[in-house]
Amino acid sequence: MTELAKPLKKTELLSDDKRLDAYLKKLSALKERKSLREVVEREVLLEFITLNHSRINEFPLLTAQQQSIINMLTHRSKEHPGYGFIQKIIGNFLVLLNHYGKALATEDKESKDRLTAPLLNIEKLLIKCVQGVVYGAALLIDNFEEIVIRYFGAEAIKIFNEVVEHYELGAAFWREMLQRFVTDKVRDAYKEIIDNEQYAISSEQTRIVIRFSFDDVLGKLQSTSQQIEKTRVQGAFERNHADPEAIETVKLISDMLLASPNYLDRKDAPTEGVSFVSYIVCIDPVAQDYRDRARERMAKGQEVTPLEDASNADNPEDASYNFLVEQVLAVAFGAAISSDIIIGDFLRVLRDYHNCDADAVRSMVNHFGAEPLRKTFFYLLETAFQGHLREKAEEWAGKVQVASSKRRRNTVGEVDSLDAIGLNRIRRSRVWEHDPADPNMLLFRARQAKELVQTAKTLQMEEPLLLRTLQLWEAASFRVEFWLILNLKLIARTTKNIKGKVSEILSAFGVLKKGA
Repeated sequence: MTELAKPLKKTELLSDDKRLDAYLKKLSALKERKSLREVVEREVLLEFITLNHSRINEFPLLTAQQQSIINMLTHRSKEHPGYGFIQKIIGNFLVLLNHYGKALATEDKESKDRLTAPLLNIEKLLIKCVQGVVYGAALLIDNFEEIVIRYFGAEAIKIFNEVVEHYELGAAFWREMLQRFVTDKVRDAYKEIIDNEQYAISSEQTRIVIRFSFDDVLGKLQSTSQQIEKTRVQGAFERNHADPEAIETVKLISDMLLASPNYLDRKDAPTEGVSFVSYIVCIDPVAQDYRDRARERMAKGQEVTPLEDASNADNPEDASYNFLVEQVLAVAFGAAISSDIIIGDFLRVLRDYHNCDADAVRSMVNHFGAEPLRKTFFYLLETAFQGHLREKAEEWAGKVQVASSKRRRNTVGEVDSLDAIGLNRIRRSRVWEHDPADPNMLLFRARQAKELVQTAKTLQMEEPLLLRTLQLWEAASFRVEFWLILNLKLIARTTKNIKGKVSEILSAFGVLKKGA
């Protein structure tokens, strides 16, 4: 476990002069020790956050999460395309702070006064960078917490909080989360399935097959249908998708980020990613300030495209507008950095997780929204259950194989709704069949989309019925079965007592009780 730093002390907001003096005192002490630049940046940033965290909405109280924020702003973001923007702000802050210190030392009041305003402006930009990191991290972790509460009930809160309290956001954090909420839960479910004999055994000439239904695994989850209260960050993010004013603001922010020469290169900022970041930016009040100012400028016929260098604005009004743009950019870069790092850590951990297809998860997980996370969570449970079977099968050196089958299915009610647009008994029976494991579900007969389309053509489905059927295919859930296959030919090669060896294998999986 990573060693945790001391938690930040709660401090009252100091006056401008006292804050600048405190930064300078920290910087001077580091220079006296001839600290490396990386150490100087990190320590000054830590002092900065200590003095300003009351100005940062939703700043975490837990030590591990405070460390996560600082790490993402410094060494953890070095490979991120947005690192240069934040480095420039921190670098300018240190340069101006040095000049400010010299002015104080020489009692040069004029220089001191001249430097104060730009220092406070850079301080504001740095606060916005931290704010963006905090919003991005909070949103993703809150969304993940909601998923585990949804499927494991109130008891999940205690487990979740233990991990958040002791682990910084990183690979170790996600490994522990997956261990607690996927691996451990799957093993508990397997034990319960075995104890309740919720499996089927069939015997053929050359093999014995034991079938497990994924529905039985899901049945062990303590799912809740109760409304789960949203956090403040989640609530604000969702309002930005629903409120007309917020939607307009998101659009303006997104357009500005895509047009800004100072935001990420287009290859690093696909439109979908910019849209997601824009929704996060609009949690911060600076987004509304920018919207109002942009409206005013458009009404006057003035340019709203950000200038490449805000300091070169021709007049105070342009300078003020471009400083507002810089604040929006600071929140955007912070949000992009934290969300990219957190999702990147999650995907890296999955590469070694029960032969998980990280690319498949990447396409599923998107930006940790509720539906993508639900699909990802179910996929991980499937992967973990199959992985658990494979681990148990390894001892038998190929004599036992693990396989799975997956079929799309809809509820009876969903299929019934197609009767009004031309689904008759014959069409229904050719496209779907009853799910023997669940009377409320119907399985698609087709295994591939092209098979379904060919069947629809054969049945001469009208276009509205065809489109709706394809929509049900895309939205379908899956019936998943896992198979343990005992290869009797391979078993016979290594023993004459086939029956005894089969009994030994079945006992190892818990299917055949010892002494039976």
